Amino acid sequence: MGRAAMDMVDVRRLLVGPTLENNEVVGFDEEAEKVIKRLVEGSGYLDVVPVVGMPGLGKTTLARKIYNDPKIPYEFFSCIWVFVGQSYIKRDIFINILKGFTKRNEEFQDKNETEIAEEIRYHVANGGKCLVILDDVWETGVVDFVRTAFPENKKGHRIMMTTRHKESFQLLEKRAFGDSHCPIELVEHGEGIVEKCSGVPLTIVVIAGALRGRTSEIDWRVAKENVGKHLIEQDNLKRCLKIVGLSYNHLPQDRKACFMYFGAFPRGFDIPWKLIRLWIAEGLIMSNLPGSEIEEIADYYLIDFANRNLMMVIAKRSSGQIKACRVHDMLHEFCIMQATRLSLFQ
Repeated sequence: MGRAAMDMVDVRRLLVGPTLENNEVVGFDEEAEKVIKRLVEGSGYLDVVPVVGMPGLGKTTLARKIYNDPKIPYEFFSCIWVFVGQSYIKRDIFINILKGFTKRNEEFQDKNETEIAEEIRYHVANGGKCLVILDDVWETGVVDFVRTAFPENKKGHRIMMTTRHKESFQLLEKRAFGDSHCPIELVEHGEGIVEKCSGVPLTIVVIAGALRGRTSEIDWRVAKENVGKHLIEQDNLKRCLKIVGLSYNHLPQDRKACFMYFGAFPRGFDIPWKLIRLWIAEGLIMSNLPGSEIEEIADYYLIDFANRNLMMVIAKRSSGQIKACRVHDMLHEFCIMQATRLSLFQ
């Protein structure tokens, strides 16, 4: 038995990646079918299949569903999962790919990047059809150097990657400009904001809310710089709270107390529109106008919070008026902390 055969015999027991029970990934059936079809029915040449632009962070969930689909082992002799992330080392990525081909990992610990890539090329050339899933890719250069380890032998090898960058920028663009596109002069700043938000949807939509309606390059540059200042914060909770604080600071002064009032409700609670009457009763809306007109002002505040992505609209009336809303747990935490710091409700 030759070297390749010896190394490949148990390759399916060596698969590197997430193991999930069938009932652990719910949904994405239609999306998974489309991606699997492209993986399986494509040409015999090496093909790169990106998974981008899905809402939230569902790309990895979809990739896991595909990875564990029973059709995959029949179509690919080896299927290898590699987490990339924002900070990566080329050699480590190659080592993780190599682990999917052989158990002889100790032999390669002292090898350099070029030598490991050559070993991968050997296995790819002498083995069967291969699928490599690169999870959480931040830049296209990752795919470019992984391709160098795959000789073009028309076996139909596939590289599938999940990437959050395009999705995150689209999220920022949608929340900041609605159906319009981001002005070309702001794109660079927008991409910088997305990168510094680490692709976390909450922080992106909150920053987008603060920038909604703003087209000044100065405003966007300042937002990018301010987000960057909090990257030194290692604790994710503290970092996110500080980024939420950036959006809070953009609120007009007369709206800050009303926003903090969301913290008076239980976490995850669906808050009815009558919240605006509580604002009025607590004296949080300063006006000498008649009651009905004060309610109109309070209703406008509620709409403004929704436009700034500081709360989620759960239900609307047939007239379009907000009927119920809810705040994200992180925003709820911020409201409590800020209100406590200012002794607002004591």
